[in-house]
Amino acid sequence: MLVFRLVYKDIKALGESEVKSKDLLSFFGSRRVYKVKDYRLVFKGLIVQESNGSLSLLEPGSTMRLVESQSYCRWHNGPLNSKDNPLERRYCLNPSKSSLGYCLKHLRSDRALYDKCVSGMGSEALNACKIIDEKYPDLEHVVYLTVLPTGKVKVGVTRKFRILERIAEQQHVIATQLVVTRSVVEARKIEMKLSSENGISDKGLRSLSRTNSISVEQAYNILESTINNIVRNMDIDIGNIDIENMDVFRIKSPGILSKAEELKSIDMVENKDLVLRDYWGGFLFFEDGNGRIIAVKTTKILHKKSIIML
Repeated sequence: MLVFRLVYKDIKALGESEVKSKDLLSFFGSRRVYKVKDYRLVFKGLIVQESNGSLSLLEPGSTMRLVESQSYCRWHNGPLNSKDNPLERRYCLNPSKSSLGYCLKHLRSDRALYDKCVSGMGSEALNACKIIDEKYPDLEHVVYLTVLPTGKVKVGVTRKFRILERIAEQQHVIATQLVVTRSVVEARKIEMKLSSENGISDKGLRSLSRTNSISVEQAYNILESTINNIVRNMDIDIGNIDIENMDVFRIKSPGILSKAEELKSIDMVENKDLVLRDYWGGFLFFEDGNGRIIAVKTTKILHKKSIIML
């Protein structure tokens, strides 16, 4: 059995789409034309680890079975502050011993501290953030907003060089960068304030949404209204943001999404052969022997000895 370590992907620019959005300040409801940058996700496959520690790539079209298994430590030796070749990493094969997914040996590693910083709450998370700021003073962080397929707005924090990948890992209609800063403490404080005081969630969708309940135009209006409210009513320094010329983007969902059925439990497919097809929004898409497209949330099998190759 193989430990599933990473969705290997790339993001390619497609160009821009025009969005005709209703002018919220106009009594007659005139329309303004905006630009949304379009990207597509290039799914290269799954990086998996063998028992001897070596890594390999399972490309789309590979046939496999999925199984339930224990979790392994998330630590790897790749740099925290820049991109690397994920196929050249060394991952730890110790069992996970913490809620963050790390073994005892790596529980105070920079990578574990960063995860605690961006996913934890309260003083413990901010203390971890302070350590990251001290060790990586030039590392840029982004506070971003996404409009979910349901019309809700989500706020999050990520490293700037990962912004497109991070958005691709979440279900969304559109997204934008709100703040760029070299202090992850500052970024997290902004995120916490937005999510607690402005009705913006820091949680994404728990289940797969195969279709959007809102259009891109509606999503743009929601995003614009949200940022206007932040600027006017909240004591948060987001710089001199130009709301009418925001850098709005999306990683377009694949056509396979509309056909997918979300798998709630791995037990339901443990003895079935599945062909790997695609990835988007935190879900892997497989095709079973009956031609059905099955969506599996990556968190169900990530960092687990969850894959049997056929």
